[in-house]
Amino acid sequence: MYPLWLPREVLSSPEIRESESIDLLASALAAVGSIIAVFGILADVEDIEGSETNNSNSAPLENTLSSEQNAFNLTLLGAIIVAFGESLGTYAIVKGIDESIKIEQEEKVKEQELNRTIKEMQMQINILQKDMNSLMRVTTSLQQENLTLQREVHYLNLTGKRK
Repeated sequence: MYPLWLPREVLSSPEIRESESIDLLASALAAVGSIIAVFGILADVEDIEGSETNNSNSAPLENTLSSEQNAFNLTLLGAIIVAFGESLGTYAIVKGIDESIKIEQEEKVKEQELNRTIKEMQMQINILQKDMNSLMRVTTSLQQENLTLQREVHYLNLTGKRK
């Protein structure tokens, strides 16, 4: 399934989309089809040149028609493979567009989730800030109470009486 000249890890890596692999296969098919078509055309040209030289030798018509038919079939096969490769390439483009749309949708969902998470974190930070402010007020109040109690204890130690 994978081209022999590319390592399987490359084609199955997450960075390479399936559409890109299909497009690579389509391009390879189109190239092979073009080569086959060229061989068919060359065979036809050789048959034409051969028939011109063989006309003087009166070659059998059957052999000429058979080789011309083979050349035509080879050219036709190449053209069919090229057409299939091009069709597969078109499919790869459509699949690539579909993959891009899915990726965009996934990114939007991730962005929305991230925005939700950020809002939740901001709310938690605000709650923590309020709690910290409340604790700071309690701490300040406790410090003042502590100072008042220290003064009372100090006054009691000095005078032996309560204020």
